[in-house]
Amino acid sequence: LLSLCGLGTLQLWKLAGPSNETSVTTQDLTLSEQIASVMKIGISDHIHCVIDSGFDKKTLTPEQMAQKMGPEYSGLVPLLNSRLPQGFLISVGHRCRVNGREFVHMVLKHDDRTVSVVITEKQGISFPASSRVSHLEVQGVTLYQDKLQSLEAVGFETKNHLAFVVSSLEHQENFQIASAVAPRVSGFLNKP
Repeated sequence: LLSLCGLGTLQLWKLAGPSNETSVTTQDLTLSEQIASVMKIGISDHIHCVIDSGFDKKTLTPEQMAQKMGPEYSGLVPLLNSRLPQGFLISVGHRCRVNGREFVHMVLKHDDRTVSVVITEKQGISFPASSRVSHLEVQGVTLYQDKLQSLEAVGFETKNHLAFVVSSLEHQENFQIASAVAPRVSGFLNKP
């Protein structure tokens, strides 16, 4: 009788094992979907301004960018231009609105390669806080990566802002640019 009870308990324990694994996978997918939904905020602005509106083909003067970005963000242009990978420069800096959300958008260009740096206020949205979410840290800034609609995206957040680096570049090149940009943008946005 004890042997049968032991075998029955062992079988129940084995059956319970896979359902726990399934729930972890489902939870991971949920976290991945949460990251993707936050990333879509930045990607939507890149699609609107660069792909649909052709901002990748425009060039503004530093004065025009300062005027279009406003005094609270115009200091980002010289700050980032001094830290971008060789050959990249900010060709456009402006404010825009997509899906009812306001953005500050900078277009980085090098030959035929285009990268967007997109900043928006959080409005109650954040990246999921979980130790199981895949992320990397660069100079104290947590970076989240995703690929959506054939676009590479790296996102990060500050106390009040979400920021994104979006492009159709290869994964590693987009991440390299994000690694150069994120600490400067974060420092700029977090200053008192």
